[in-house]
Amino acid sequence: MHFGKAYMPENVFNVVLIGSLIMAGIILLALYLLSRPIKKPPRKKPPDQRPVQKSPSKSKRKRRK
Repeated sequence: MHFGKAYMPENVFNVVLIGSLIMAGIILLALYLLSRPIKKPPRKKPPDQRPVQKSPSKSKRKRRK
């Protein structure tokens, strides 16, 4: 282990740089992909989910009252 650390500092730097770049790319891609679907589906989903949620909620509210 001691020889590896002293013998391959450049490889460690390369691995860290490549790893950080890959992680940054994955994070940026994830945020970019997540930001898009979250903006579009809510416009289409709420109308479909609201009627389904409203009828049970109203019936439950009436039963509770």
